[in-house]
Amino acid sequence: MTSHLQTPDDVRAFLRLCLAPRADFPGRTVKELARIMPAELVEKVAVHAPRIGALREVADLAHAAYLTALGDWITAETTAAPAAEQPTAPQVAPSKCTQNLVGQRAVPGDHHRPDPTGPCTFCQSGRTYVFNARSVNRHMKHAHDGDGRTVCPSRLEATDPMPDDQAARLPLCPQCRQTLTTDDN
Repeated sequence: MTSHLQTPDDVRAFLRLCLAPRADFPGRTVKELARIMPAELVEKVAVHAPRIGALREVADLAHAAYLTALGDWITAETTAAPAAEQPTAPQVAPSKCTQNLVGQRAVPGDHHRPDPTGPCTFCQSGRTYVFNARSVNRHMKHAHDGDGRTVCPSRLEATDPMPDDQAARLPLCPQCRQTLTTDDN
């Protein structure tokens, strides 16, 4: 379907066409377009605009957390007001990494060992995680550089290191994951 969309300009032109009003079509908003975009087109955007792809992953994670919390609240047996709660740390098989949570449901992933006999990039002794200091939506953790910034390419301002048990409940920012696994820190 999207084989003709090879360059960023091709993709942008196609998306502008999808937004534009025509004689028999009133046009649509970017929000409406994002809601109906097929996966193949979403992937094309992510290839040509990795930052937008990473933002989509963050949005998907937040939306999944929202749906889970909403479902839990709806099916709860109590009528009391829900307390502010943090997600619980997932049960992790011994072969899985406690700090490498992947995907919308923060599923424990494998250890990442650039050197098969060395420590895991994500849970090695001394690896700590932080929040983005400017974020009010604290649904993911970031790796930091020790100098007050995250290792994300955008170098977000970091908070103080969080305890391991708190970090074990949160997925790692996709941009930090990419930096950690390509630089093999």
